[in-house]
Amino acid sequence: MSGAASSSLVDRARIQELESQLDLSQEELEKKVRHLIAETEQVTAKIREELAALYEAKAKELRQRASDLRTNDATSGKSDSLAEKTAREAAIEILRASGRPMHYADVARVAVSRGYGGGDLDPEDRVVKTTFRRTLGKWPDLFVRTDAGTYRHA
Repeated sequence: MSGAASSSLVDRARIQELESQLDLSQEELEKKVRHLIAETEQVTAKIREELAALYEAKAKELRQRASDLRTNDATSGKSDSLAEKTAREAAIEILRASGRPMHYADVARVAVSRGYGGGDLDPEDRVVKTTFRRTLGKWPDLFVRTDAGTYRHA
């Protein structure tokens, strides 16, 4: 056998060896990818469960807040008592009746539901909410900020 033929056989053997190693490396990579996909699916499922629990807790909290607001409105007997009041006076009355901190948007909703602004306002209107946000922030001696956008009567 000549040197060139021998070299060619060695080269072919080396190529086959490298191809074999490449196949193994590709199999290992595919195995790792499958493992990572499985882990990702598990993490995604766990995140979904945690989000569902958080959403349920928040929904429960909001239902309780709505119930508290309805109770305060029902027991106050003053459904139209805020019609002639300023935002500051309305906020004082609402927060006193509530007895707990409230977000300015909730204060605005209660105020409108009790006749603030003549009862013609939309409680979800940005201007109404901004009016109460500014009012609550403007009077720190009357309203104590307890959290972002949340105040209690001083």
